[in-house]
Amino acid sequence: MIRPVPAALRRWGAPSRPLVRRVRRWVDERPAPPPSAFASFGSGSWIVPPTEVSGAERAWVGADVVVLEHGSLIVADGAVLRIGDGTRLARAVHVRCTSEVVIEADVSTSDYVSILDTWGTAAGDSERALPTPGAAPVRIGRGAYLGCGAVIGPGVHVGAGAYVGEGAVVVDDVAAHEVVFGNPARLGALR
Repeated sequence: MIRPVPAALRRWGAPSRPLVRRVRRWVDERPAPPPSAFASFGSGSWIVPPTEVSGAERAWVGADVVVLEHGSLIVADGAVLRIGDGTRLARAVHVRCTSEVVIEADVSTSDYVSILDTWGTAAGDSERALPTPGAAPVRIGRGAYLGCGAVIGPGVHVGAGAYVGEGAVVVDDVAAHEVVFGNPARLGALR
């Protein structure tokens, strides 16, 4: 049996719909930093809002790069992020950089990919009580493809033309033209 909600609870329950709409509109309309905020921003490149960008002055973005909405590019102090020409980062792709992340030219991803050079936090999150694990540079080779929900961990080198399957958690290097999948990622075939 469904009972009606008392009037007192209805008054103080969920936020009003206009407030929710205003917050959503604010989030959806957050602009990405202008190209001049980046260390380098190639011609024809797009960062589709809302995308969180922190540390843009330490990020080099090549020509014709597309970063779709709801993702993040977080570059900590002293770190370097390089995204090569023609790279396509799909929706909700998160890149966390505390040392160095290099995404070479013509890399493509599906949605919900994470590229991390540390398993800890990135941009000086001082609220954490636990020490942050060490960072190790990450490199994604030219023409590689990262499937939906893939996680690329610290210190990993994904070779040129490699294919990382959906949901793969990559903690070891992937050679050029290899196909890997699973958790942890393991060799499936050669391309």
